[in-house]
Amino acid sequence: FSSYNSSARVLLDADFSLHAAKIEVCRELDDVEALEKQFTYRSIEERLSEKEFKRIWEQCMLNSGNQTSILNIDEHFYSVQTELGKGWEKSCIVFYDKNEPIGMSIPHIETGTESEGRLFYFGVMPHYRGKGISSQLHLQSLHMLKEMGATYYIGSTHTSNEK
Repeated sequence: FSSYNSSARVLLDADFSLHAAKIEVCRELDDVEALEKQFTYRSIEERLSEKEFKRIWEQCMLNSGNQTSILNIDEHFYSVQTELGKGWEKSCIVFYDKNEPIGMSIPHIETGTESEGRLFYFGVMPHYRGKGISSQLHLQSLHMLKEMGATYYIGSTHTSNEK
């Protein structure tokens, strides 16, 4: 973190203001196994409408630990379509507990790689936060990446996301 701090100091001294700071992590996926209790999920490819997916995504972003985005939901959705390319629909996933949406994930293989797994976005519905569900959903998302052919995962979050 020392090189980050010195780089940040140079920019702050040049009258830039800090908008957000991120931490990036890497994990091998060879030891990721399917959970005993998996939440059901639906993708846009199957039987989830784009409208419903965007509605849930907006709710997951609401008051999350991440810095508020300058993009609106339609711009985020367009980014998914253009950055993921053909087959993006299968990556847009909502998790359910019974029929209640509890979170969402957008697992994919990073463009230009064969085995780098990423989550374009991952979030939990506000009323399910703080109940231990996010770690289960994240692990289930990592397992999905492994099934897609990812051998490792690179993820990031804002340093303000302490949940």
